[in-house]
Amino acid sequence: MTADELHAFLTRMDWNIQTLADALARDHRTLRRWRKGTLAIPDDEAQWIEALDDWLARHPPPMRKLFTGE
Repeated sequence: MTADELHAFLTRMDWNIQTLADALARDHRTLRRWRKGTLAIPDDEAQWIEALDDWLARHPPPMRKLFTGE
């Protein structure tokens, strides 16, 4: 997983670095280094992120109609 792929995942999830750091039980500074590309993302964590991304793409939340007031 590249830094750009990590950024795209965070954007799709609407997560920040701290949210993912909490999910992985990692220090947020480590994830910031991943995001900058100055530290490689370990394979096992990259695979977990990719698996979560794939699962969520196949299982989106139910869509709700917005209340229009009419």
